[in-house]
Amino acid sequence: INYARRIQNSMLPDPARLRRLLPQSFVHYAPKDIVSGDFWWAHEKDGQLLLAVADCTGHGVPGAFMSMLGVTIMTQLVREVGFGAPLS
Repeated sequence: INYARRIQNSMLPDPARLRRLLPQSFVHYAPKDIVSGDFWWAHEKDGQLLLAVADCTGHGVPGAFMSMLGVTIMTQLVREVGFGAPLS
């Protein structure tokens, strides 16, 4: 489970980066277990910032797996679809 935490933490955005983008912001990440189904995600491009805070169902390793899927899908969406106009 500690290894799962290392993997999950490597996928979450760096809180210091968010503080650079939003100087008066903070991140309070307090998983119920060592790993969590909760995640936050940020993507900045051309002076625009997309920020998501999500709660996936579950906790522990299954929840962490869901959060890693969420981070991956969000990143893939902005890379392949872009951001600006909503999906139709």
